[in-house]
Amino acid sequence: MASLQQQSGDQVGSDGSKSANTDRSASQENFFEKRNLSEHAMALLQRTIETEIIPRLMLAHKTQQPYTHNIVQDYVENEEDVAELTRLVLAQDASAAHAYVERKRRNGAPVEVLLLNLLAPSARRLGEMWEQDACDFTDVTIGLSRLQQVLRKVCPRSDAELEALNHGKRAMLTSAPGDQHSLGIYMVEEFFRRAGWDVWCVPPASAEDLAKIVRTEWFAIIGLSANSDSMLEPLRKCIQAVRHASCNQDVKIMVGGSLFVDRPDLVQVLGADSMAVDGKQAVIQAERLVGVTQTHC
Repeated sequence: MASLQQQSGDQVGSDGSKSANTDRSASQENFFEKRNLSEHAMALLQRTIETEIIPRLMLAHKTQQPYTHNIVQDYVENEEDVAELTRLVLAQDASAAHAYVERKRRNGAPVEVLLLNLLAPSARRLGEMWEQDACDFTDVTIGLSRLQQVLRKVCPRSDAELEALNHGKRAMLTSAPGDQHSLGIYMVEEFFRRAGWDVWCVPPASAEDLAKIVRTEWFAIIGLSANSDSMLEPLRKCIQAVRHASCNQDVKIMVGGSLFVDRPDLVQVLGADSMAVDGKQAVIQAERLVGVTQTHC
């Protein structure tokens, strides 16, 4: 009996507790799960910096009026400033964070310096907090998305972006729990942005994490992508959880992905409101479902 227990690695002590081998196995599983989630969070962080912060730095640099004093010396934000902005995007909504940044801008800080020395370090700090277990995956996602909202208000690409924030054109796009195919989501995101939508593009997450996000953040549309039959039941449960948790009781849920191309009947089976086979159709369906005059709750 002892030899069998040693071979299985699940030795049991006299009190019925599992051995250190089992504990180590569980610890290793948690480590790999943590690492996988961390990779998703850091991918979002990197994408935020590359697609939002850097382009807007370049835009701000072209449009900012020159200053005669030493910008670096006068406007390098310190650790306390970064910590405060990080706290705001984690604990409050994007408007509080934007107000904090806007006060600094009105006090003379150039836009490009705020982006480089305040918003970018705050984004990096969120990633570090995740790695250090100071906040969970959902907190990182919410914090980064709120920073993106601040970016669009401080340095908008077009009037349509500001209009979207005031007219309820706000969407969250993600893959079904367990589905790791996120490239299509990012392509759909571009169609929504070009149509003037404020978009949160969330890495693959559990139904519980998504429910936590929509419980505190308002969305008119939630888009979920799935690409295999094995995703059907997790997707159905996710739709139920998200719809129940949403602070917008009239939230509309759309589905997409290769799974639905030849099976539009699945929309009703899953409890969704609509489906789309590509980004262009997704925008059309979304605006048909909610219109452009819906306002935040």
